[in-house]
Amino acid sequence: MTPGLAGSAAGIQGRLAAGLLALVLTSALAQTSVPPEVDLSVLEPGVRATLSDARSLFDEHVATAADDGALAEAWGRLGMVYQAHHLQQAARTCYLHAVELAPGVFRWQYYLGYLHQELGEYDQALARYETALKIDPDYGPARLRTGRARLAERNLEGARTDFEAVLEREPNNAAALAGLGQTALSQRHFDQAIDYLKAALQADPAADRLYYPLAMAYRQTGKPDLARQSLEKRGDTEPVVSDPLLGEMARMTRSAQMYLEQGYAASRAGRMQESVEAFRKAVEFNPDDVTARVSLGQGLVLTGDYGAALEQFDRALALDPGHPVAHYRRGTLMEESGDDAAAAAEYAAALQADPGYSQAGLRLGDALMRLGRYEEAAHGYAAIELPGNQQALVRYRQGLAHLAGGDCERAVPVLESAFDLKGDSGEIYQALARVYAICVPTEDPRRSKALELARQLIRARPDEAHAETLAMASAGTGGFARAVEIQERVVASSRTRNDPLTAWRERQLDRYRTGRGADQPWPREHPVYSPERLGAGPQAVADR
Repeated sequence: MTPGLAGSAAGIQGRLAAGLLALVLTSALAQTSVPPEVDLSVLEPGVRATLSDARSLFDEHVATAADDGALAEAWGRLGMVYQAHHLQQAARTCYLHAVELAPGVFRWQYYLGYLHQELGEYDQALARYETALKIDPDYGPARLRTGRARLAERNLEGARTDFEAVLEREPNNAAALAGLGQTALSQRHFDQAIDYLKAALQADPAADRLYYPLAMAYRQTGKPDLARQSLEKRGDTEPVVSDPLLGEMARMTRSAQMYLEQGYAASRAGRMQESVEAFRKAVEFNPDDVTARVSLGQGLVLTGDYGAALEQFDRALALDPGHPVAHYRRGTLMEESGDDAAAAAEYAAALQADPGYSQAGLRLGDALMRLGRYEEAAHGYAAIELPGNQQALVRYRQGLAHLAGGDCERAVPVLESAFDLKGDSGEIYQALARVYAICVPTEDPRRSKALELARQLIRARPDEAHAETLAMASAGTGGFARAVEIQERVVASSRTRNDPLTAWRERQLDRYRTGRGADQPWPREHPVYSPERLGAGPQAVADR
């Protein structure tokens, strides 16, 4: 028998043995329904609390489970918590219960296969992965991990087939390209290995661990200088595998919680560099902890290292593409760079993941205003709910969005609600005075209210903007002579400064001279319709 056939036969025999072992284990499991005991005393406080809560939740779910599927869910989710904290034997017992109760559920077969792979039990891992892929052949990470298991078993042709299958669906999958590179290296196809590994690094430049096999391939092809350069770049970062199921499990861990809590405490105390170091340790302890990466990213923002921060947010999103805070934080960096379109896309993604993320909604509305997408901005502002007086700002911005979009009528009740929430705001006073002077019917008593508000503004601060508002309100109540007198002074001052809005102010003056009111509260190009960028610094609040 040839070596290749011998290896294949051994693999088949191993998987048959693994399947028989699984049957024996699941039969034995039928005799017990009590989760394995775990010694919590040796674990971190955060981990102890998480495991204790998970066991209590398990007991509740088992007590109310209506069928085998619900029981499998209880066992499987407890197994996820155990596996997330590297309690593999306890996780194994739970997953075996889950697959016995619900053998047709993909995730329990997949998690059990991944656990076997973590333990180096590749035959059993492959048996579970193959079962999982029969249930859902389209879940790419399962095929990728099957390839890695075959590579570990030295089934090089099988590994190559699996990695190629991944690339058929995702041509730029860095992990699959890396797998093909390592397979080619093992097959002594060195030029091919170089091509695949370089392609993997191009797809995921942060995957600096690949520089080591690349260096080995260069050495074998007689390129010592390139080999040395690659070794100098070698790191510990593997290509990211976007795996939603493992991302869900990773979010259950509290193993890095101690460092995270230290980082949060240091940040609250203003010791930003200390907080960054703590978050960095949390990431080192658990590279798949998305929360740790997002926290590290924000710490790097606050210490001015925007490039490294963006890398952390990108890595977080590669691990968990739907993480709302990572999208939000990435959006603040795009906003900082002046790219409102990219910022809006990130804020929208944060809201899609978490519709209650009010700060993302507010930032999205502001970015859309700056982009001139006023109707979308108004719609977004309308969905935001903030506590207390903060809601007045949201309604004020919503009213401005309606005005900028030419919908004067809809702006009125929105700005009135802003005034009701915060009647001492000069900005809201001014906006309401202008819409009352322009947007309500001539006979509406709110025209007189516009004049009252405008007079209060000019008494509080007699500046050009308030004078312009008073002219509008005077014209809105038929006082055109007074409006002309005031607007002439406004126009003269505007001309002196070469203000770009001078032509618009002159047009309003002409209207007053001919007995007509103002036609717009502000022109489209006025800064009031373009909220100031807050960027990514300390003012970039992330709370929902």
